[in-house]
Amino acid sequence: MTENRVAKQSPHNYSCGVLFQNNTYSYDLVGNILKVDNQAPALHNLLGGASSYSYQYDELNRLINAKGAFSGEIQQADYSLQMTYNKLGGITQKALNHNLNGTPKGYTLSYLYNDKNHPNAPSSIQELGKPKPRSYSYDGNGNPTYYEEFKSFRSMNWDEENRLLGINDNGRLHFYTYDHKGERALKSSGESSKVVINGQTSAIINHTDNYTAYISPYFVVNKGRFTKHYFEGTSRIVSKLGEGTFTQPAQINAGGINFIRQSALMQQARDKYIQSLGIPPGPPTQHGIYATPEYTGQPYPSIDWKDISQNQEPPEGWPRPPKFNPPGDVPGPPVQFGEPISPDTAQGGFGFIPNGIREKNIFFYHPDHLGSSSYITGQDGKVSQHTEYIAFGEILFDEHSSEHTMPYLFNGKELDSETGLYYYGARYYDPRVSIFLNVDPLAEKTMTPYAYTNNNPIMLVDPDGREATDDYRLDKNGTISLIKKTNDNFDRLISQDGKNSIIINKKSTNDGSIISELVSPKQDKPTYLDTLKTAKPGNISVGQTNNVNDAVNLYNFLNINTEENIEYGLFKYNKGNNVNYLIATQREYDTMSKAFIYAMNNYVGEYSNLIAFIHNHDGYAGSHPEEIGNQWSSDQGTRIRIYNGLTRSGIRQYPRFMTVHEGLNNTLIELNRDGHEKTNLQLTPNIIKNLDKIKR
Repeated sequence: MTENRVAKQSPHNYSCGVLFQNNTYSYDLVGNILKVDNQAPALHNLLGGASSYSYQYDELNRLINAKGAFSGEIQQADYSLQMTYNKLGGITQKALNHNLNGTPKGYTLSYLYNDKNHPNAPSSIQELGKPKPRSYSYDGNGNPTYYEEFKSFRSMNWDEENRLLGINDNGRLHFYTYDHKGERALKSSGESSKVVINGQTSAIINHTDNYTAYISPYFVVNKGRFTKHYFEGTSRIVSKLGEGTFTQPAQINAGGINFIRQSALMQQARDKYIQSLGIPPGPPTQHGIYATPEYTGQPYPSIDWKDISQNQEPPEGWPRPPKFNPPGDVPGPPVQFGEPISPDTAQGGFGFIPNGIREKNIFFYHPDHLGSSSYITGQDGKVSQHTEYIAFGEILFDEHSSEHTMPYLFNGKELDSETGLYYYGARYYDPRVSIFLNVDPLAEKTMTPYAYTNNNPIMLVDPDGREATDDYRLDKNGTISLIKKTNDNFDRLISQDGKNSIIINKKSTNDGSIISELVSPKQDKPTYLDTLKTAKPGNISVGQTNNVNDAVNLYNFLNINTEENIEYGLFKYNKGNNVNYLIATQREYDTMSKAFIYAMNNYVGEYSNLIAFIHNHDGYAGSHPEEIGNQWSSDQGTRIRIYNGLTRSGIRQYPRFMTVHEGLNNTLIELNRDGHEKTNLQLTPNIIKNLDKIKR
């Protein structure tokens, strides 16, 4: 394959003024990355160093060869990888040669597909030199339920929605719980054990010391510790660790139900049921044989549920209405200082007792083009964690200068170190065998239901385990072109330097998104502002959506990742009873008049439909961007024409006209009859959502 362009990653990343990341990308003619070089030198007494990776692909754009090497001040690592596939896209062999500081760590895996009921799933995987292959068993939905290999086994339990509930690794158990949206809410790990006295279950040892609770994507709790996560779009940029305890007892939950008591009563019902069977020796019986739905598929034994739901007092210190003494008792209400606290007014962190240590453990992520956490820096700006990856997500080399290790690694996904699996949302991914654990939820739309990103992990990202996204490339001149086509629900736009990307939902699986609409060139003849010339063929690109988040986030992405002064317009307008958003450009410096006309003619329609129009003036930030000298008089001319047209029609509601300035952190400048006014507003989805017409 020939190389047709080279782009440097920008900006570079520095640690305390020392360069540690400076990636250069090389591509082939269809947009596949051929080479990635980090030219930053090895650092004295600091983490990091130079690295170089190269890749080769087959005619279906699947990765077939990869090589990489890292060279630090002390540490050295390198690898070479060869992949082969069958006609259905399944891996037939993976040969990895991996060396870490001179120690070989590679392997060769051979895949067989002999299960007629699951032709796309490996029936066995043989590692070269091992006496026994890994042999799989599957349920009717294609979920693996069991495999064993040399001196090892793993059993897996799944619910009716194909979600992984638990794993038994040679007697060590891992449990998973999910919320109503299918996102993981809790995971725990520990040994399997139970306390039995006189044939009765006295206590079950829960995993109370090794658990993770996912309150939301932004807040994760472990025992005695929590982590706050901060995102820019879908990319994690900062994690902040805190320590302390929560005062709310865990047994109180929705509806006043004591779930610990409920669990104990359910166990008593199991014991009673097993005793009634007359099977010696009674409890404890063989694990997973009787009255265990996740193993037997049968419901729990019947139980008197009346004792479970009770009216319970809130936990100590929880907000509650004040109680007054009854008549005849000590007169007067209780003394109250300040406003009363209620569940509606309780602030975030209520009931949390810190350990007195200031939140100093703050970590910043510096990802590569796939979102993988290559470098993580601390609050002091020094690199605290550095990870290099093998092509399919295995760790080539990692190093740390902090006791805190972030688990968000390949693609920015969480690595469950206890199982070696990455959690992607809809599925779990095994980087060693380089396939997903279970079937793609969109399996009917693909020939490779277990494959990771169609076997191209260098160019494609799977955001949640549901196939790879359609990939588009944004060149510096504003041109958007298709790199890869897949039948899924997402489009992804990648900046020319390969560092930044944005994912937008498609309107449907068979349709595109606002990204794919911007690919197609437009041409039309102006009618509104007839003093302007007709656009040349292919100059204009337009895309629309009814999702304000997609529109604004994409607009900002386009503005930041293209050459300065290439103008984009963001329209907010009514179409019937709906509010729509539209992005238009003609990919020229300091003008988009032709694109404005085209959008008005073909999408917005009447002047009265327009709610707001924003476009960028990258090169005109200045020290006083609100002054008329730093704006174009033609902007005011366009506004005045439309305002006059509305006034002649008897309409006294006028659209907002604004410019956005990248040099001023996306500050919006409003064009009005008094000139230009700095609004102190930034171009964010919430601001645009609430932006309305001017009434006079």
